[in-house]
Amino acid sequence: MKKTLTFLTLILLTITCNAQVVDCAKFRTGKFYTPDIPNTIELRTDSTQNGYSNGVLQMIWKIKWLNDCKYQMTCERVLNDTLPIKKGDRIVATIIKTTGDCFTMSIMFYNSDYPEGMTIPDGEMCIKKD
Repeated sequence: MKKTLTFLTLILLTITCNAQVVDCAKFRTGKFYTPDIPNTIELRTDSTQNGYSNGVLQMIWKIKWLNDCKYQMTCERVLNDTLPIKKGDRIVATIIKTTGDCFTMSIMFYNSDYPEGMTIPDGEMCIKKD
């Protein structure tokens, strides 16, 4: 019994010590890029996020932070008619991992076709340093 209790304690200590602390504060505002999508930049303030492609403004989003690592974006304006996003569409993103100047987020997308939400593959964004 003592051996089992000691073993379980060691497992819990290992899990606790290896758990990553997710510090989301530095990703609330700033200039960001998505490594998988070249030539895109996102400029984020406390309340908006503007998406640029090749230096041209494409979309304007309203941001509401739900907690330290989770935010909701509502599309306010689409300036590129070829994009599959419409005014009123929403994204709920949760930062699940941070590594240096980058973060990985889980993403749920909501629109009239997916009122209950559609899971989008995890995405990565990084701080853009000029």
